[in-house]
Amino acid sequence: MRHGPDDPPCTLERFRSYLHLLARLQLQGRPPARLDPSDVVQQTLLEAHRQRGQFRGQTDVERAAWLRQILAHNLADAARRLHRDKRDVRRERSLEKELEQSSAQLARISQMTRSFRHGVCAFSSENPAFPTTSC
Repeated sequence: MRHGPDDPPCTLERFRSYLHLLARLQLQGRPPARLDPSDVVQQTLLEAHRQRGQFRGQTDVERAAWLRQILAHNLADAARRLHRDKRDVRRERSLEKELEQSSAQLARISQMTRSFRHGVCAFSSENPAFPTTSC
């Protein structure tokens, strides 16, 4: 689907669940009261809306990549604010790279789900005693 920089805010809103999932994956293991994924996602969508004129892509894939970059920046900023005096260089990692890995993991899970569904449908069609409604 093609989009331009003047698209309505609802175009960005479609990515909220995706960004929230990525943020939750990145914040796993941290005390929930200290940093809420919803807050980081809201900040990301707000910044994306403000910077929509800077978006140079035209497809949903390009927009998702652009939003991931903003999310990575916001997660890094939030982590810096929380741990300003507790920095340990040995624990630093690229949040943008981890978000890309999380996105790739979601794609693999989606592919596995499709393969599983296809296998269930094939089994069901060959074995009428096991009907399924998902095919």
